[in-house]
Amino acid sequence: MYEFSATFAVLGGRERLTALSRLWSRNSDMARQLANNVVESLRTQPLVLALVLINVIVVAGFAFTQHEVSKSIERKDTMLQSCIERR
Repeated sequence: MYEFSATFAVLGGRERLTALSRLWSRNSDMARQLANNVVESLRTQPLVLALVLINVIVVAGFAFTQHEVSKSIERKDTMLQSCIERR
């Protein structure tokens, strides 16, 4: 990791993009292989697969709720700011 960072610091623009694309490709291959291994192990254990899916759905629900709440707070803050400015 440190070797790549030191090399990255002295590279020019085009070379940096090439180095980043190589790093991204290597990491995406590792992520793809990890995902494949996880899927294969979950196929043999349906209970674990069901628990993982339920957890993913719950986490996605929380993330959506948090996103909506933050948008609502932003709208409220904008409305309050406009009321203050009118006064």
